Amino acid sequence: MSGLEIEGEYTSADVKTDEVDEATVEQIEEIVDHEAFRNDVRIMPDAHKGAGTVVGFTMPLGNRVPPNTVGVDIGCGMTAYSLGKGVWSREDAEEIDSRIRERVPMGRETFGDRGFDHGYHLVDDFPWDDCERKLSSLDEALGIGIESPGYGKGYFMNLCERVGESVSRVIYSLGTLGGGNHFIEVSESSETGEHWVVVHSGSRGIGLSIAEYWQERAHEACDDRPDVIRERLEGVDPRYYKFDLDEVSDDELLNWVLGGKGEDWKDMESVRDIHEGEPERIDEVHGQLVSISEYAVENADGSPLDYLEGDEREGYLVDMVFAQTYAEENRRLICDAVAEVLDGEVRDTINSTHNYIDFDDLVIRKGATSVHEGERGVIPFDMSRGSVIVEGKGNDDWNSSAPHGSGRRGSRRWAHDEFDLDSFERSMEGVFSTSVKEETLDECPGAYKDADVVLERIDETAEVVDSLRPVHAIKADG
Repeated sequence: MSGLEIEGEYTSADVKTDEVDEATVEQIEEIVDHEAFRNDVRIMPDAHKGAGTVVGFTMPLGNRVPPNTVGVDIGCGMTAYSLGKGVWSREDAEEIDSRIRERVPMGRETFGDRGFDHGYHLVDDFPWDDCERKLSSLDEALGIGIESPGYGKGYFMNLCERVGESVSRVIYSLGTLGGGNHFIEVSESSETGEHWVVVHSGSRGIGLSIAEYWQERAHEACDDRPDVIRERLEGVDPRYYKFDLDEVSDDELLNWVLGGKGEDWKDMESVRDIHEGEPERIDEVHGQLVSISEYAVENADGSPLDYLEGDEREGYLVDMVFAQTYAEENRRLICDAVAEVLDGEVRDTINSTHNYIDFDDLVIRKGATSVHEGERGVIPFDMSRGSVIVEGKGNDDWNSSAPHGSGRRGSRRWAHDEFDLDSFERSMEGVFSTSVKEETLDECPGAYKDADVVLERIDETAEVVDSLRPVHAIKADG
């Protein structure tokens, strides 16, 4: 199978395809040249450029963790229920669609926005014991003695306050779908003819807030601007600026250079006195000092690959346990709701997360599915193609991972420009959907890569054991 090997300063990346664009390669090169990445990087065949870092990334957990290697939708993934045969019919599809939308808020909407209690009491109903079990598994694997925060009401309230998320919104977001590429599908098994409900969703707003909180901590921890500024001021006449470089703290130094002291840090009056009659030298010194301020401003947001280590890494992992459990619970509630609408008996379930840290094998996966030997996963493609169920082969050369989909061909804006409603409708022939509209053009089948290209490349890591052909596809309205 063709692929790429990208060597870097600290590690190398084995890319399981050679069909990657320049922007994706650049993100992979940034990873292998970065000090936070020391273990074996494996990039999945559906890789593409992502926010912060490449999608399709896998690597065993190291001592340094950049939160962007998991991303902002912590715990996003797939949950599928087999409900047996005959639970869905085309004749009832419109009513089923309406009832599912009544039961499952979509887009930005939560149960709170609808003005009623959804009956889920987070303190009593949330699987806190699962959180403790996952943290214990993580601690045993790492062997570093991570202290439990005591998952429950106290932890939850403190978390929401710390990351700036509304308690009620987090509670009322459980059992909601979200927007974008998140979906609910009723599909038919090619092997058994049974109907499955397949859900793609994540940790909603709380996952985003946790990710942003810890990425900001990573930026602060990796902020080397004070060191760079001190370096650039070495050998510069101390009379050119208004602070004592040996006495000023790092925080004060940044405050001065960024203009936070309410006065210019550059002592240009002194510069003009020292270099009286030398206008060119005065301009040179002024430019040198201005460049330092510009550097401080331009690098204020840090690097997308800024990382956490030590106690802060542990704090991030503690919150990851909650966010990943929240995402699983969110999908379970959606699947339960759809199963009730269809009046189906749950015969089989598969949970397949693809943006997370695995607490058992300690592999980071962003846009990748765990497929240890015998482990089943669900890989979605597009609204017309549906998903496949795979069984893992446990291939260490793939970090026991498989792709998480077929990957987008281009941006959402590109898709809106490239496709029209007529082509969207034609591509969805045979699938009932009230989601085929102008607002969702960015999710039309043509916006995604050919599923066969990905399927051709996964036989080393997983075997396709079933195909789930969609008969009913539901997304948020834009």
